[in-house]
Amino acid sequence: MEKKYTDEEVMEMYANQFMPTVHKIGRLTTLLAFVVAFIPVGYLIFVRGFRAPLSVYIDVMIAATAYNIGAWIINPCAHFTVLGAASTYMSYLAGNVANMRIPVAMSVQNSLDTDINTPKGQIITIIGVATTVIINICIIFLIVMFGNAILNILPEAVMDSFSFIMASLFGSMLTMKFMSDPKHSAQYVIPALAVFAVSRFVSFVSTYGTGFSILVPVLFAYFLYKKDSGKSAGDSSEAVDL
Repeated sequence: MEKKYTDEEVMEMYANQFMPTVHKIGRLTTLLAFVVAFIPVGYLIFVRGFRAPLSVYIDVMIAATAYNIGAWIINPCAHFTVLGAASTYMSYLAGNVANMRIPVAMSVQNSLDTDINTPKGQIITIIGVATTVIINICIIFLIVMFGNAILNILPEAVMDSFSFIMASLFGSMLTMKFMSDPKHSAQYVIPALAVFAVSRFVSFVSTYGTGFSILVPVLFAYFLYKKDSGKSAGDSSEAVDL
């Protein structure tokens, strides 16, 4: 007979068993990916004998770090709020985070009326993202094998439409989020337009547009959280006084 778990038991297993296992596997696979990423470099240096002065490698590392360090810090934090722990590990191994993993994660969460902060939301997001990884591999295989033949038979109008894919994805994500909770989503419209205008037209800010566009919404969300927390605490104290 199938055992029925209470909500408290589910949360306890989720916090004490599921999440530690997720991080254990995620850290191991991330470390493995880090090591594997250097295999082509090792092959070129130690097998083929293609070498450059040490200063060249150091210069490239400094340039890459300076250019990407903002995204390395900000993007995982922003994506984690939609993907959760396990799907973040998977997404950063498989790639295509913003244009494939996040839209799917938002879609499955919206379809079942849940979010990533619940065990249910975590599980369905993991299943959805894992499915996209498998489908992605199949599609890439087909494109590698038959890509040129497929592109040659596609009409020019279809080829031109590919430039609108990213805009369509983000537009669908915004629409889906807004339709799922119009009342709360409306309060983000004005701040979003303000952030867009400042990051687009203020020259100093536009240099750091991505970081600014993420930092301000995070601070705004934190402000709303503190405001709602204070309101909830006030309501509770009034209830106790009564």
